Amino acid sequence: SLMKKTAYFINTARAEIVNAKDLYNCLINNQIAGCAFDGFYKEPIDLTTEETKLLTLLTGKFILTPHTGHNAVEGTTRVENMRIEMNLVKV
Repeated sequence: SLMKKTAYFINTARAEIVNAKDLYNCLINNQIAGCAFDGFYKEPIDLTTEETKLLTLLTGKFILTPHTGHNAVEGTTRVENMRIEMNLVKV
């Protein structure tokens, strides 16, 4: 209730720290503009749970990414460079 109606809530932590029912109600009542999660409550997603109501929201209200950001080319390259700098990998 302290967030602006134009705000987007971005959760890059574990989904479980957010009450799904309260978030759903907040979103359908337009208390905030939308939210994004990097990973869901239970994976693989169990469509019989209360949390999956979030997936029924209009596009842009709830965005879900598969928690694989570390697999991007930039991320892999950066990790390899860090390992080289720390002498963890022999070149």
